[in-house]
Amino acid sequence: MKKWLITGASSGFGRLLAERVATNGDHVIAVARREDRLRELAADHDSVTPLVVDLTVPDVEQRLGTAIDAAVAADEPPLQSQWGRMQFRVFALR
Repeated sequence: MKKWLITGASSGFGRLLAERVATNGDHVIAVARREDRLRELAADHDSVTPLVVDLTVPDVEQRLGTAIDAAVAADEPPLQSQWGRMQFRVFALR
């Protein structure tokens, strides 16, 4: 089982990739700014964890890192214990 971090996961290539990866049984942290679409994706795939972040603003890397750190610290779901280190990172931003 592989672990993926995919940005732009609410639509287009990012969504398609997240769906394919989840269907294959891998775990996905799906990152996008459109919460409703991320929730739909997570509802359709148990192995998807939605993470709402607007990556179109300045300091993108810092914002993403902060959001991931917060999700891991909140342990809802227990990302660190279930996932450990990400094996793939895909940045599918427009």
